[in-house]
Amino acid sequence: MNFNSTVELLNRRFQESRDQSPRYRPFLDFWEKILQVQSRFISANEPASFPQPDSRTQMMLREGFPLSPFQDVPVPPERMRALFQEILRALDPVNPKISAQLPLLEDWLANSGPDFQTWRELVLREDGRAFIREAEANGLDPGILLFLFLASWKPFLKSQALALKQTPGFDWTVWSKGFCPVCGGPPLLAYLQQDGKRWGVCSLCEFSWNLPRFLCPECETSDPQRLRYFFTEPEHGFRVEVCDGCRHYLKTIDLREVGGEPLPLLDDLLTTHLDLWARDKGYHKLALTDQIG
Repeated sequence: MNFNSTVELLNRRFQESRDQSPRYRPFLDFWEKILQVQSRFISANEPASFPQPDSRTQMMLREGFPLSPFQDVPVPPERMRALFQEILRALDPVNPKISAQLPLLEDWLANSGPDFQTWRELVLREDGRAFIREAEANGLDPGILLFLFLASWKPFLKSQALALKQTPGFDWTVWSKGFCPVCGGPPLLAYLQQDGKRWGVCSLCEFSWNLPRFLCPECETSDPQRLRYFFTEPEHGFRVEVCDGCRHYLKTIDLREVGGEPLPLLDDLLTTHLDLWARDKGYHKLALTDQIG
């Protein structure tokens, strides 16, 4: 499925989900606005081209080194600033917390906001704590600012992943790690395909890769005594895979039971109740800050 077809399917599924799951309507409206802006940006920008893979790049994949680590992806500050502002204005009507912060965020954007390289470096320091301190020093809600910042960063990462995916010759089957072979991000969730293989979808660049079935993506244990999964009777195709070693979890959707076309961002949103269950049991979702300490 090409990019435009995926966007069309996503728009249709959003509308269907509003009808089928009215309790999620506010969240669906919120995320649809973000995805609309991000999709327009990606479709309007030509992804970078990559040279044909050579022995070095294949060695990197075999040895577990991401080909394009997210912290090294070039991001023109003026384009990220424009994207940040477009996302901010799109969310203003649908999120009261962002609306309340709008004047402060607009002022920040007009002054220190253009220095996005510095803010990217803050995200990558001290598990993001340096970013939080600087946001508070600017009188901003650090959670909102970090969310908007990452939402504005993601399309650049996704464009990079699309370019790599479209470059022929890479042997992705040699990758055996729990994190993304393109950018190094953690999986957002996973899918069990018709052949029983588990595919992870990156939470940062949305690249998908063959994620070993019996492997914790966080601590990479394959000890069967530590790995378990849970599901509810009405939802056989949706499961929470947990690791009792590091106490992290990963939501997994079994397409053999559920069918349909995977749409990771929407599927993640519509299974929020599984996140709540896992957190209530003391498990933690794989997060960006786990990867950037």
